[in-house]
Amino acid sequence: MGRCDGEPDCFDRTDEQNCPGESALDHDNILLKIVRSLNHTCSNDAFLCGNFKCIPEESRCDGIPDCDTDEIDCCEGSGLFECDGTCLTDDKKCDGIMDCGDGFDERGCRKCTQVR
Repeated sequence: MGRCDGEPDCFDRTDEQNCPGESALDHDNILLKIVRSLNHTCSNDAFLCGNFKCIPEESRCDGIPDCDTDEIDCCEGSGLFECDGTCLTDDKKCDGIMDCGDGFDERGCRKCTQVR
């Protein structure tokens, strides 16, 4: 938790208001974030998070959120899908058991009727 670190910790974002370098025009810190991103890079063995924090590349997609974006799009193309922020195997889709809180894993499933 920190003041003026680019990550709102308070629900009303007061910890990110009136920070050094912030202009009156960037109410939601948009301008400040763009300026920081233009000048911010990480080393080749690090991942640049959406909040401009650098984390070790091996921390990306490890199932442990280290920043705001390191666990996003980690399930794509690997026999996995994202459910409530975690990856589940494709066999959990359409298995009749709602594994995702929003029911995503059971949506769009074809129900077959038994032929006699």
